[in-house]
Amino acid sequence: MHRFRVDDIAESARGIPDTTLCYFDVELPGRVLPGHAIVNVTDLTDPDSFREWIAKVLNRMVDEDGSDRVVEALASADGLRIAPP
Repeated sequence: MHRFRVDDIAESARGIPDTTLCYFDVELPGRVLPGHAIVNVTDLTDPDSFREWIAKVLNRMVDEDGSDRVVEALASADGLRIAPP
């Protein structure tokens, strides 16, 4: 079972125009291109803590749904939307 680490999450986010949503690139096992975790963010003053939170949420999803499903969702064209902290 794959476990996500903070280092798997990009150090900066890219905003989605006209929304408070942004996405963090996520390195995926066995894939060249990154996946995308979509999050609702209004304050990124501490991006490292936010990256830690994303890794924890992804790992909880892996525990519940399995690595393959989470990786596939992250790799999809829409990315994987996760709730804000």
